[in-house]
Amino acid sequence: MTFNQYKKKLEHYCNYQDRCHSEVNAKMSNLRVPYGYREEIVLHLIQENFLNEKRFVESFVWGKIKQLYWGKQRLIRELQAREISDYLINYAMKLIDDETYMEIFFLALDKARRIYANADSVVAKKQIINYMIRRGWENALIYEYLD
Repeated sequence: MTFNQYKKKLEHYCNYQDRCHSEVNAKMSNLRVPYGYREEIVLHLIQENFLNEKRFVESFVWGKIKQLYWGKQRLIRELQAREISDYLINYAMKLIDDETYMEIFFLALDKARRIYANADSVVAKKQIINYMIRRGWENALIYEYLD
C-alpha cells in the first residue's frame, strides 16, 4: 500500500467515530503501516481534525455514562488504559455535573435491581454491589443508597 492509501484508511477509521492516539497507533500496527509513515500520518490526522483527543474524551465519557451507566472510577480507568493525559481526564470529570451523575447512578441501580430481582435478599444485595462496583461507582455512594 502507498502512503496515501494508508492515510485514507486512517481518515476513514477516525471519521467513523472519535478515536484517541493509542487506538490510531494500534490500528496502524494492525494495518502494518511502515514506521516511516506513522508520525506523518498522525500529524496529518491532527491537522485535518480527524484526530482530536479532547473531542474523543467528551464523546467517550458521554457515550459510556449514558449508554452503559458507568461511574467516574470506571471512566477514569478506561481513559488511563487509552493513555489519555491526566489533564484531559480531569477535564472530562468536570463535564459531568452532580445532578446528571446522580440520575445515571439511580438508573444503573434500578437496572441492577431488575437484573438480580429473583435472588434472595442477601445474595441479591451482594450481586448488586458487585455490579455497581464493576460499573465504576463509588463504594460510599452504593452503600448509602442501597439500604
